[in-house]
Amino acid sequence: KVTRVGGLIFVPDERFQIALIGQTEVLLGLRDDGTEVAIKKISHSYFKKLQQELKVFLKLRFNSLHVVQYVDSTSDKNFGYIAMQLCEFNLDEYIKQRQPADSERKIIAREFLEGLKDLHEKSMIHRDIKPCNVFIGKLLFLSD
Repeated sequence: KVTRVGGLIFVPDERFQIALIGQTEVLLGLRDDGTEVAIKKISHSYFKKLQQELKVFLKLRFNSLHVVQYVDSTSDKNFGYIAMQLCEFNLDEYIKQRQPADSERKIIAREFLEGLKDLHEKSMIHRDIKPCNVFIGKLLFLSD
């Protein structure tokens, strides 16, 4: 069963679930333009609390290669939906599945710190830094 809310399309089924963190479900989805996104499905009450923060993030759209961008948000009568760039892994998954060598770990640490710098330069502070909130897209590794 395909669901459309605003400009977002997804299937509310655990087969398309990327993550379940507390009561926040993250689903694989699409925007109207065909872009694949990760869609956070959150309670309407929490979504209302995040509205001002979301407006700031969506308005800034700063170009950072190190920060996952929010690309859309919408809601229905029960839930809020936040669409963001789709990444391959979170840091916790990457470390467990790939067991990266020290050289890769150094690259990841440098990229992570660049992301924090980019956020802080925009006077933004991330209040929930933990491995499952650090996302990894396609990494380019140079051989030693």
